[in-house]
Amino acid sequence: MTSNALHSSHRSCPICGKKNANIIYQNDLAILDNLDMSYGVTVCEDCDFVYANILPRVEQYEAYYQGLSKYDVVVDLGSVPAVDQYRAQCAVDFCRPYMKYDVKIADLGCGSGVLLNAFRQAGWNSLYGLDPAPNAHNKTKEIFSLSDVYTGTLDQAAEKLPLAEIDLVCLMGVLEHLPMLRENLEGLVRELPAKVKIMIEVPALERFCRDEMEPYGEFSLEHIQYFSVKTLIQLMESLGFSPIDISYLELPKGSTDSLLCLFGKQVEQKIFLHEQSNIAHYLHQSKTMMDCAMQAITSCEGKQFIIYGAGSHTARLLPRLQHTGWADKLICLVDSNTNLHGKSMGGLAIKSPDALVNYPNVIIIISSFRSQNSIAQALSLKLSNPLLLLY
Repeated sequence: MTSNALHSSHRSCPICGKKNANIIYQNDLAILDNLDMSYGVTVCEDCDFVYANILPRVEQYEAYYQGLSKYDVVVDLGSVPAVDQYRAQCAVDFCRPYMKYDVKIADLGCGSGVLLNAFRQAGWNSLYGLDPAPNAHNKTKEIFSLSDVYTGTLDQAAEKLPLAEIDLVCLMGVLEHLPMLRENLEGLVRELPAKVKIMIEVPALERFCRDEMEPYGEFSLEHIQYFSVKTLIQLMESLGFSPIDISYLELPKGSTDSLLCLFGKQVEQKIFLHEQSNIAHYLHQSKTMMDCAMQAITSCEGKQFIIYGAGSHTARLLPRLQHTGWADKLICLVDSNTNLHGKSMGGLAIKSPDALVNYPNVIIIISSFRSQNSIAQALSLKLSNPLLLLY
């Protein structure tokens, strides 16, 4: 359950400012390293924007991204997920018709530098990056030899980067993470020149429902704003920017398709066709899938087990296990994210996967939708433990 001391009150809609009290889904998440990241999901009664309400305070998000996120643990180019490389290449191709090669590009929330490297390989050289993860700037140097990348949050961009000279700002996989969305964007655009274009990629609310989807997958520890074409245009127009181009980006199984959008000032008005979104159907489909996953776990007949994965899926799973009384059968969690080792989730220790050799014959539940098959394959080569896949 959420703590009033650690959570804000009902939030106003980041787009239209209406204060909404309606909660359509309560996303209870297991406490991660003393951080309660739970929240409720709201649909604005005036503009239809879907967003997380009664959020953890900003300080909790800052602590999470600075100490627990996975964005600065990429070891080398070979460990960069193929889907991230694909997204980056698609973003470059999307921007290419609108950008000369002598422009200056800033990627805010650049992670390990995948997008910046894709721009460089395509012929752009004036590249800048910013990311809150403390080791991200080192990783961009080690993996891609990028130099102008700095550690900082979005509200520090003006002091870290030459924003007044930037021609293209990239916010790729960023807006859905921002607890202070309106305030952060207002502060950012004040520092940008009139010539600037803004490229945005966000998960497409219209594509939350698909044949192969993670239940409640977009209601993660990190994703707290949920954009459709309609609401993203509304947001950017309220900040003085109009759409130049918009496209849906189709992604592989386990990843929600994205919106790729380019915005600018004083551009020709266009009408962009878009699909319909149905958040109620997404909630219904997610509940059905999660109920099936819980049935698979309860079929273990009271045996002890370990959960592989300490991300958002497990954060959603643990409160359900506690509610049904199965949590006392759980020994520990394991995860490959080194930032999580030695931490806890839901009161359970998070260990390195190397620790699994100490638990022969214990059932390993793979708590992942996108990666369950690859994880199972890797574990079966090293261990004889029984594996339980939930999907």
